Amino acid sequence: MALELNGTTGVSLVQDGVVTAADLASGAITSAALPLGSVLQMVSNDNTTSITHSNTGYTDVVSLSITPTTSGNKLYIIGDVNFLIINTNQSAYYPYGQYRFDIGGSATSVFQIYGNRFDADERQSHQNTMTHFHTVTSGQAGTSITVKVEGRREASNPTTFMSNPYSPSRLTVIEVAQ
Repeated sequence: MALELNGTTGVSLVQDGVVTAADLASGAITSAALPLGSVLQMVSNDNTTSITHSNTGYTDVVSLSITPTTSGNKLYIIGDVNFLIINTNQSAYYPYGQYRFDIGGSATSVFQIYGNRFDADERQSHQNTMTHFHTVTSGQAGTSITVKVEGRREASNPTTFMSNPYSPSRLTVIEVAQ
């Protein structure tokens, strides 16, 4: 089979397996060449450090940086977080906490985590998965942005562990072509 090189149509009649990745220029395949819904990149980070939180303000649980390629693409953000509540009060109550995503300094998507009623000196652990879709803006494309999961306890809950070595919190961000 002969190889035909035509100025209008390019190369034709190339056999399967002849062109390798080494034959392509760096950056030759861009998101514009990929079908909608293609995964362009995935970044993930685990936090295995214990975070003990005793006030009602938000604190960082796990974070990562990602550089989106093109505005209009979607970032699929997945937070898998641990929430351990220790009741040191002398009475029973129904605990809850809150998590949210922070994308480039803007908080979004608040999630409530509710526990069952429990008594003094008891513990409850909740593993929770949260998701959020974020559309990449023109100011974010090509720029590193920080994505975080932040958490806080409710006012009456004395101590909350939001990540620990036995049940780490994880953040995953996937850029999807749109």
